[in-house]
Parts: sequence; C-alpha cells; structure tokens
Amino acid sequence: MIDKTTFVICGDTYRNKTIGSILFGKWGNPIRTDIRLIDTWEQVTNLSGMKEYTFLVKSGTVFTDIEMFFNELSPALLKTGVGHIEHDNATNSVYLNDQALLIRTDMMPKTLSNTIKLKFPNFTRADKDIHHNYTPIYLRAGQGDHIIEQSKFGQDIIANHLNKHQYFNNFPPVLRQYKVYLPNPDVEDPFVEYKDMIENTMWIFNNETLKIKKTTKVLCTGGGIGWMLQTAKKINICDISKLQLKFVDQCIKQWNGHNFGEFVYRFIIENKVKHWHLNLDEEQDSNKELIMDKDKFVDAVNRNFNTLVDKYRKNTWTWQDLKDKEITCENKNILDCVKGYHMESINLSNIMDFKYNYINDNIDKWINLISPATKSFINSNTKQNPYNDPPCEKLDLDVPVEKIHEEILKIKKWLVPHREESGMGWSSFCIHGKSCDATKEDSFYNDSRPHVWTNEALEHMPHTIAWLKTLGYQRFQRVRVMCLAPKGFINIHRDQTESKLSAVNVAITHPTACKFYLEHHGELEFSPGVAYRLNLINYHTVINQSNEYRYHVIIHGDKNKVIES
Repeated sequence: MIDKTTFVICGDTYRNKTIGSILFGKWGNPIRTDIRLIDTWEQVTNLSGMKEYTFLVKSGTVFTDIEMFFNELSPALLKTGVGHIEHDNATNSVYLNDQALLIRTDMMPKTLSNTIKLKFPNFTRADKDIHHNYTPIYLRAGQGDHIIEQSKFGQDIIANHLNKHQYFNNFPPVLRQYKVYLPNPDVEDPFVEYKDMIENTMWIFNNETLKIKKTTKVLCTGGGIGWMLQTAKKINICDISKLQLKFVDQCIKQWNGHNFGEFVYRFIIENKVKHWHLNLDEEQDSNKELIMDKDKFVDAVNRNFNTLVDKYRKNTWTWQDLKDKEITCENKNILDCVKGYHMESINLSNIMDFKYNYINDNIDKWINLISPATKSFINSNTKQNPYNDPPCEKLDLDVPVEKIHEEILKIKKWLVPHREESGMGWSSFCIHGKSCDATKEDSFYNDSRPHVWTNEALEHMPHTIAWLKTLGYQRFQRVRVMCLAPKGFINIHRDQTESKLSAVNVAITHPTACKFYLEHHGELEFSPGVAYRLNLINYHTVINQSNEYRYHVIIHGDKNKVIES
C-alpha cells in the first residue's frame, strides 16, 4: 500500500522529523516512499506523477510506526477517504483539520482554496466522536444540498466523497495510535525508544562497503571494523552510540588480535547487550539467531572478519599496527566533528540514509562539509569566458518529465554512490553503459564490456529509453540517472581537459533550493524539463539545500543531429 501512495508534506516546521518518520520504519529500516514538499496547500494542484493515493501531511505530523499504520488501513477507509473531521455544532458545518488527509488521488479537487462558493451535500454525522464532541467518527450523505459561501479547508474533499461514496471517515483510534502532531504541547517525544536503541547499539560489522582513506588522519564512526582497517596514523572516532565506543575502547585495550569472534561474543554476554547487528558480508539483517549457538556464532564472526581483512587490507594489516596509532573516541554525532577535516579524510559510513539524522535535524549539518574551495568558487565565479566555446547551451528536448520521474523511482534501489570523495549524497544509475552500477568513466573498470541498454533500465525505464532514442544520437555512450540527496552537494570539479560542448544535462526534478554553478557562466537556471549541453572544462558545483531529491539525466553520445540542429 505504501508503494501506491504519494506523500505531500506542507510547511517547514518539524519538516525533517516528518520526512524521517515516512522514509523509515519505527526502528529505522528504510522504506521506499514517494515524498513531495510544498509550502502551501494550494500548490498540491501543481504536482504531477502522483500515485494511486495521496497522503496530505502537515509538517509536524509524524508517524511513530508508518508500517503498522498502513497495515491497519482498511479497504473501506481507502475508498471513502479519511481525515481529521471537525464539526461546528453551532452552524452544523464540517471541515478538515489539515494535520493529515488520505484519499484516492482521483478524488483530489481542482483547488484546495478556502475562498470559493461550494455546493455541499446535506449530511448526518455519527452519534459517537473520536474525542470531545466535535470529532464525529464519520459523515454520511443526506438528501439535498446547500451552498457554502466561503468554504474552509477540506470541505470540497468531503463534498466529493459524500457525493460519490456517501461517506467520509475520521481517522479512527486504530490509526491515530501510530501518528502524533508535534506542535501539540502535551505530545511527548515519539522517537524516544528509537533514540535509546540507536544510542545504545553495537554494530559488529559494517553494513556498507568500507572505505579505506589514504590520508594521514581519518574521521570516522565506530561502527563495525572500518575504523580498525584505516591506514592513517591518527584516527578520530565519533559515534552516537556509547555502547559502540565502549566496544572500541575494549578492543584497543583488551583484545590481543586473535579470535575476534570469541571477543565479540564475550562482550555481548558480559555487557548484556540488547541491541546489536551482525551484518555478515556487509549486508543488513544477517542471522542474529547465530548467537544461540556460541560455536557457530564465533566461527561466523571470525570467517567474516578474515574475509573483510583480506578484501580491504590483504597482507598489509595486523592488529599490532593499531598499537602504534593515535586513536581518540568522542561520544558525538560525526557531523559535529568535521571541522578541520577535508572530505577525503572523512568516512561518514552510511549515515546519510539514517533515520536518526532526520529526527534530530542533523541533515542540515551536511552542508558544513562543503569544501572552502567550493564556497570561494560560488562567491567569486566570473562570467568572463577564456575559451572559444561557450560554457553551456540551452536545449529544447521536449522531455516527458512525469514519465521519466515515475521510472526513476522504480530504479531508485539500484542507485550506487558516485565519486564520494567529491561530495555527499551523490549517487548514480546507468541507463546505457557497461552495467547499471558501472557509473564511472570507462577507464575506471579496465574491461572490454560494451555500452548497452542495461537490463534494469530495459525492464523499468521503457519510456525514458524511447525518448532518448528520439534525440538523434548515432551512438550512445554512458547515459545515467544522477541523484543528489536532500542537503547533498557536489564539490567544485571539472570533467574534461579540452574545451567543447559535450554532455547533455537534463533536469527531471530540480528543487528551487538546489543550485548548479558553472564557471564562466554563473548559476544555471534548471527546472524540470530544462536541458543544457555543457562544456565541462569549466569547473562546476551543485548544492542541494532542499529536503527533496534532485534527479537529472546525463547523456553522453556521438553526433546528435537533433541537438545540433
């Protein structure tokens, strides 16, 4: 059901918390959801590519367990619509509180304006209320109708449902238990259990590909063994989990470098660890039942440890080496420890896809990682062009934005991190290339695989491919979906050493708070459907200061007759 729903979040108060409660389950498991952000309800009608159901959510409404919320939804509620009904007993009128509203998308009115005349069906209300005496559990259509001279929020939606389905429902208690409205003064922190778990969790191994930084000092989290395998002489570990730091400390002071599995097992038992993750083979949700059999657990941990050491530090690592390093530990969020470090010396693990950072508003701190050179470039960029070719050329490519966006959401799970040394939250997917995950330059892979339409794109992006084929390319090279996460950025860089217009950059989504700066031009005026052919000898940078994902399609190919004409 969640995969059939578009969430529309209105406003900015507690916005990060609202987003985090939709993107992740109660305990932080990622959930694939389609989220749109607006500033006023009237902007709903400007949205496109909406799924079967639309969930209007006022910023500040958070879900304590969004999976259970949708599990409890009944077909009847989905059919008749569900919102926060308020009944004015004095005037016998009804309207909606805008905290939350879930309806079929085809029942959305043309406007959510509260200033229009409205023909409203006569109705009867339920005898029972959700609470107090103004929140009836449902409304039922009666005989005839009447004119409302100046409608209030949601009255047009209620009218549509009463006319077509005879009923409109209030959120029942079975659903209300899984959501709260933070501005209410009597609401307690709905994430307290989750925070307590995260701040007292132990990660035995990482659940993402490790990154060994080739620098003299490294800033990293304490999760898994990533800190252990760094080559740097100075290792600063910052982690929100007090338990993880205790484990690191005991590793350094008590472990002899042999039988890691036995050491881990003893730590879990002696410290009565309640929350821990095994993550064998760098995958989430590995078999925690192994702890029931000590020998199997110890053997599995030792085998995985040896595999990772061989994978990342084959014949170059010993436990004794750590004794000669300067290792410090701080019980802080790593984003509060980045001052004095360059991007290439920071290992953020996968905290960008982490519920904890949303509900604590840490996502706004990612912007602090932007390099000084990038900031200077933005402030001093000149439009005086030293090259014969222009820095860019705007194109009209008749882009089917809605269809491409819909298909991008289908391949989102295959996005892979892209040039992590150059920014934060940058990921990519190959529509045409060596494979869907081979998103870097061909020289990086050193193999003879040809460029083809990738299997994942053929299955999930047929409309995108059909549109690309209309552009007149004689031959495609790499064609990629490029994603920039909320608060993500791409530091200043350039992609070629000769001056020529080459790659075509097509905006599919481009939040207004996302800025693309190009040397010798200034800010590129991207919006959905806008395309530029770029001369990438010019330095450029992208800063996404919004809370939305930015999706572009980047096209490389030969002899584009349509564009050249």
